[in-house]
Amino acid sequence: MSRRDTSWPLAARHLSAAAWALALVWALALVCGGGRAAAQACPAGNLLEGRTHVAARGGEGALAQLTDRAMVPDGTAWNTARAVRFQAGSAVVWDLGQPTRVRSVVLQGDNNDAFAVSGSLDGQTYTPFWTAPPVEPLGLRLRASANVDVTIRFLRVDPVPGDGVTSLTEVQAFCAAEPPAIRPWTIRSPYTTDPAAMRYRTGMAAKAALLLAAIALLVWIRRRASPRAALAAFVVATGVSAAAWTEWGVFHGGIRVHPSDTFHYFFGPKYFRETGYFDFYTCIAQAERENGRGATIDAGFVRDLHDNSLHPGAWTATAEGRCHGRFSERRWAAFRRDIELYLPHFPPALPLIRMLADHGYNGTPITSTFHRLVIGDGAATPGRILGLTYLDVASNLLAVLLMAWGFGVRGGILAALVIAFGEPWGYQWVGGTIGRATWVVTLAAGLALAARGRRAGAAAALSVSTLFRLFPAVFLGALGLGAVVRTVRARAVGHDDRRLFAATAGTLAVGVVVAGLSVGFDAYPAWVKVIVRHSATPAANHLGFARVADFQPDSDSSVLADAQLTDPLETFSTRSAELHRERRPLHLVAIAAALGLIVYAAARGARDEELVALGGPLLFSLMAITNYDGVWTLSLVPLALARDRRVAALLVTLAGMQMLALWLGNIEHRCVAQSALLLGLLLYFAVDFVRELEARAAAQASAPQTTDDLTPPAS
Repeated sequence: MSRRDTSWPLAARHLSAAAWALALVWALALVCGGGRAAAQACPAGNLLEGRTHVAARGGEGALAQLTDRAMVPDGTAWNTARAVRFQAGSAVVWDLGQPTRVRSVVLQGDNNDAFAVSGSLDGQTYTPFWTAPPVEPLGLRLRASANVDVTIRFLRVDPVPGDGVTSLTEVQAFCAAEPPAIRPWTIRSPYTTDPAAMRYRTGMAAKAALLLAAIALLVWIRRRASPRAALAAFVVATGVSAAAWTEWGVFHGGIRVHPSDTFHYFFGPKYFRETGYFDFYTCIAQAERENGRGATIDAGFVRDLHDNSLHPGAWTATAEGRCHGRFSERRWAAFRRDIELYLPHFPPALPLIRMLADHGYNGTPITSTFHRLVIGDGAATPGRILGLTYLDVASNLLAVLLMAWGFGVRGGILAALVIAFGEPWGYQWVGGTIGRATWVVTLAAGLALAARGRRAGAAAALSVSTLFRLFPAVFLGALGLGAVVRTVRARAVGHDDRRLFAATAGTLAVGVVVAGLSVGFDAYPAWVKVIVRHSATPAANHLGFARVADFQPDSDSSVLADAQLTDPLETFSTRSAELHRERRPLHLVAIAAALGLIVYAAARGARDEELVALGGPLLFSLMAITNYDGVWTLSLVPLALARDRRVAALLVTLAGMQMLALWLGNIEHRCVAQSALLLGLLLYFAVDFVRELEARAAAQASAPQTTDDLTPPAS
């Protein structure tokens, strides 16, 4: 009976004292006995065996497999047919039938992901009691809980993907404090079931070895090689680098086209006039509904690109989540047809619905303009899509040739190694996509033109690179800062510097106007909003000083992920922002040091290409950018070529990044370590370059001053 039952006092007054006492005894016995029975319900064996889930959100595959006691050998590939695949925001719930004591849980899932396990008595409010952490090595791996003792009726598992996708093969719960020894198999490596993964990781080790060997090659070319031998070495090195860039033919596990990235950079620019930045995903969802795949959309999650919030797929069928794009009937039909044509590029383990939880199309207005020109009105046929991916192949090759033109054979070889052998910006990230290397080739053009003494041309090339990706503005700014220092020292603007300022202003103005006419001038404020939104979203795959300065043990996404939230990484994002604010003084010192280095170098007469290269430390200090944009380290080539030991340091750093990827499976931990390695390289380059500038100044001061015989003596 409830304490709010007002009839109880009235009934009690009509009971005799004996009856009252007897009733009270029976009531206490029932309450205490029932509560004890509920709390002590402790069946033997696996509590989930044979139970069917009572609720699920997301999940691709037969969910009944999760409780059938059938596991696979540890190390089996994550996407085996026996696994159920999940994405962020997914969850599965089982009903134990009655309040039951749970003291241990066992699950088998993808190694580099976390799995939050929680319980509830009413099926409404869940309390987390264990998180299965990421483990090593690769493949599906068994995890068992420890120190668990809860009474629950409903058990819930929320997969928290560390890399966007994850899978589970089995979940078991026990009343026993120690789960049974579940080892009915032989531990196996995932590479026995996934040969492409074995080739990929072996290829990483091969890259590290070749980078170390390239140190001797570049020293030999500088000291002993004839021009013909040096040219032959350049041709061979370029060919080897091309093979290395494709991950030695592994590509994306055998897939040449990057499904998600290429989709964004084909559909985003082609239909920019209709969807803009913010209606991209909702319009795709509506097109998929009209194409007969509404159930697939409802089973997944879609990100609202206005505010980065994540919603269940059914949200796109509401008034708030529907497509607000400005399509004509003809363009809408083409949009739907292009999606149909493109779908075969998505492998079964990574369907289109997974992409809709990403962060949208973020290309600059000039990128959209360029892609609209390249793509035209052509349909998304497989052959056309594959052909468009060769644009990046041509861009990378042209970047290598430009560096060879500007810095000689050694510069070309070193550029090829940086582009093709850098693990953070390898093919697995943006290889096989469209126009992702346009800013790389324009950066290389700026460096080469600067080395050739064509200051205005260098400024124009770097301005174009800035229009493509924005952050190359630091390289343009470093070149411009050098001009400012020279102007202040001379108290006049030199002829070449006037041309530099004019080329910069003219190129940027023309680019802004052309892009505005192509995609609309309203694209600029919208893009600024996109960048602000994107920069406020911490991500695991970033490189920069912030990754080192803001590092805090036990504050990474795998630890702070909260599976009870619609966006499991919301807590991580908040904590990351807090860490960044509290450590801002460290960032300000790093930025000031990088700026001071540029000013000092300009005052000491550093060459233009060296000033551009010094934009690298400034970029590293200013912001942590996505790891696949780390190919900006190409800018360090001019500094490296001056000393063999700097060449060696650069190549050792690249080799170290490959090895860190082999050693560290967690992408977040890996990027912190790689950022620390890159920070060490930049510090070494800065100190050694300052010494070089001092040596130049000393040599210039000690050089004998020659006087023309026709010059009259000073009075």
